[in-house]
Amino acid sequence: MTRFMILVLLMVVVCQVVALRKNRCIAMVMEGGGTKGSYQAGVFKALSELVSAEEIRYDVVSGASVGALNGFLLASVEQGKEKYVGEKLVEMWQTIKSNDILEWWPYVGPIQGFFGKTSFFSNEPLLPFLEAQYKSFGSHLYRRFSVGIVDAQAAKFLIADEKAGAEMPYKVFASASVPGIFPYIVSGETVLVDGGSIDNVNIAGAIDKCIEIVGNDYSAITMDVILTNPYYPKYYDMSNAGTYDLYFRGRDLNTAGKSMWYLSDVMKAYSEINWRYVILPKESLPNYPYMPLSFNRDDLQKSIEIGYKDGTEAVKGIGFKFQPQTESHRRVRLR
Repeated sequence: MTRFMILVLLMVVVCQVVALRKNRCIAMVMEGGGTKGSYQAGVFKALSELVSAEEIRYDVVSGASVGALNGFLLASVEQGKEKYVGEKLVEMWQTIKSNDILEWWPYVGPIQGFFGKTSFFSNEPLLPFLEAQYKSFGSHLYRRFSVGIVDAQAAKFLIADEKAGAEMPYKVFASASVPGIFPYIVSGETVLVDGGSIDNVNIAGAIDKCIEIVGNDYSAITMDVILTNPYYPKYYDMSNAGTYDLYFRGRDLNTAGKSMWYLSDVMKAYSEINWRYVILPKESLPNYPYMPLSFNRDDLQKSIEIGYKDGTEAVKGIGFKFQPQTESHRRVRLR
């Protein structure tokens, strides 16, 4: 009788744990940022090694541009194999080459792109690369997945999700089509470009997907966010800056500012959410911001190492911790 009661109690405890797990949503959001996606790989590897397996079984993955590319790999792997994903992400970024993603136009390259095409480069190799990655993991999405894409013609932010199925590599391809750098994609009546053109983080997509699981109980949502831009760009002496320096300094400030205020506004608007890890570079990444598409092997490895260090410190609760700004600019309208 005693053994029977113990067995019954164990079954009750297991059922309660399962019920609690179903009433939670753990989400991962990855920002866009070109080859700075290598930084995210390092961060994710640290999380997968240092956070308990149960607490990193992501139900939802969301991203735009390269964040969608990294998230695509995570969403294509079964829950419980997050450590494997961390290893695969790092491996991908350690071995990726420029011709996996882009190629010069024939004849006169970027000059032809400027005068006769819709972009400086062709990203034709990217779609086969994504399709090969998807196929290698079984051509199935195991998690809810939100990809941000922009219809440049209608100026609308669009969402593709796991229901796209076999079309998902194409959706991620569209999300990473940076205007002017890569060609736009005509799909029906839409002209698709990089999701980061409007929303480079796509936190709203993650929240929407979690609501499908837990309803409007925002306290049941745990959110991890990996950004690719430093919190504040480092000091730069502008006294002798030229045109090139001024242009990229302006881009640097604009990109970092938008991400910070966006995230700050969302965190305040959804204060019930458990914003567990918000991780971003504590130092400038190699070639930042001048070469957003640098495939230099040493630069990629350095970014991975910085990401791993920042991820490790975040889990251990040391160093910088992102906090919402005290004054909001309300630049973001959540869908």
